[in-house]
Amino acid sequence: MGNTDLSMDRRQLAITVVAVVVALVLGAGVAILATSGGDDDTVRTASGPGASSSTTATSSTGPGAATTTTRPPIVTVPTRPPGTVVVVPELTTTTRAKRPPRTSTTAPPTTAPPTTAPPTTVAPPTAAAETTTTAPEPTTTPEPSSTTTSTTTPVTSEVGVSSRHIRLAVIADDVDVLAGSRAWADVVNRRGGIGGRKVRLDLVPTDGTAEGYATAVTTACSRDLAIVASLSTFDGDTTPLDCGIPDIAIETLSEGAATHDSTYAAFPRRVGTVAVGPYRYLQSAVAGCCSQYVLVPDREPERAGTKAAIAAAAEIGFDTVATPDVAFDAPEADYDALAQDLLAADASFASSGLGLQSTVELRGAAARAGVTGIGAWYCDARCYDPSFLTEGSADVEEEYVAIETVPFSDRRRVPAMRTYLSATARSGETPDYDGLRAYVTGLLAQHALEAVVDAHGKSGITRTALLEALASVRGFDADGLIGATDVGDRTPNGCTVVLQVRGNKFERVDPTERGSLDCDAENLVELEP
Repeated sequence: MGNTDLSMDRRQLAITVVAVVVALVLGAGVAILATSGGDDDTVRTASGPGASSSTTATSSTGPGAATTTTRPPIVTVPTRPPGTVVVVPELTTTTRAKRPPRTSTTAPPTTAPPTTAPPTTVAPPTAAAETTTTAPEPTTTPEPSSTTTSTTTPVTSEVGVSSRHIRLAVIADDVDVLAGSRAWADVVNRRGGIGGRKVRLDLVPTDGTAEGYATAVTTACSRDLAIVASLSTFDGDTTPLDCGIPDIAIETLSEGAATHDSTYAAFPRRVGTVAVGPYRYLQSAVAGCCSQYVLVPDREPERAGTKAAIAAAAEIGFDTVATPDVAFDAPEADYDALAQDLLAADASFASSGLGLQSTVELRGAAARAGVTGIGAWYCDARCYDPSFLTEGSADVEEEYVAIETVPFSDRRRVPAMRTYLSATARSGETPDYDGLRAYVTGLLAQHALEAVVDAHGKSGITRTALLEALASVRGFDADGLIGATDVGDRTPNGCTVVLQVRGNKFERVDPTERGSLDCDAENLVELEP
């Protein structure tokens, strides 16, 4: 009995060993099959410039990104030389605040100053972009000293520069400018900052008054290295800039600001120099054009800007039918009377120097009056806004609009546009034309600051060095967002793109190639004093 039990135990042990061996063999086979490269529907993610074009991506960031589809290789568009144009993107239908007026030295016509003061608070910035909103009164914010930080970035004694931050002020009448500036700061800080320092933005509101603007500049003088992306109706008072602070403006709206030693603009303006690129296009593209009927604002600086545009158009061959004066608060009845006047006039070109809202009013009144025969309804970049499409609706069909940047719809051709749109989306903002121009101006500031670091080292960032770098900037194109610009000489580039409203969208009509701007030398006219 004992022998029998022992034999059974041995048989059971043998069976158990065989079972374990079989299990191990089967497991190895399954593992081999699982790791072999067979045909399947597995979605893999590829990243980096060297990724195969046959690789399928599960996700992508930025507007127009494809999902679970084969991603073609991205082609970087090289910097474009002068000789191309700018287009208006497919904008969303979000109402925007009124644009600040453009300088009286350039065409197309200018816009009215905001009727309300800008907001005094902004949405919290992302972790990458450090932004603060401050009152106009000068304040002092202590920066970390070299004894309390582990960074190896050299310390400088310059205002607004610490071992960790570069402080820059944003002074503007329009909150969209702040959004664009924040998008730029977000991108810069995500990429490591400038000279080993993060960019910190201070919003200094103007409160919609000349006094507010002057106080804002004074505040910036006391704590910021420079002013970036400034755009204010009240920049005519340049006395506060005498503190020596660099003013890197979007554009200047007065002759005093345009010629001040401390001011350089991403979109330079010059008294007596008027851009006529869109007018030249309309002359060649619209049959019977152009006999102009233009509404002239009853206040400055918009009035001078509109008159300069009318004179420049006449310089290249436009006839002038009528130029009635119009108030910004003109009632609907006044526009109905203007439409009757336009109906009786022998005009083929109609425009308003009062901007978006006036253009909508004029087009609506013209539709009610049955005005026909106008081959070219025209508006400047102030109408490049989603509210123009929503408020104007069918009445503004076929309106021509001109801008000075590539449009948002060029994002696939211009990598810098994709970067701007992605940064804007991260902050929950809506892309906007003035926001884009603020982003361009941020790139100008970055270009100059990096030149300072290259020339003087990380400890050499000073206001004087920054002004010297700005004076040396030639051919700046914001990575293809604008035409090549001589910033240091403060020379307008004359680059434009003509769009037309078609099917409640802005479509590029000249030049037709995406990513291009029309920068012909004949796009600028010099008016006699």
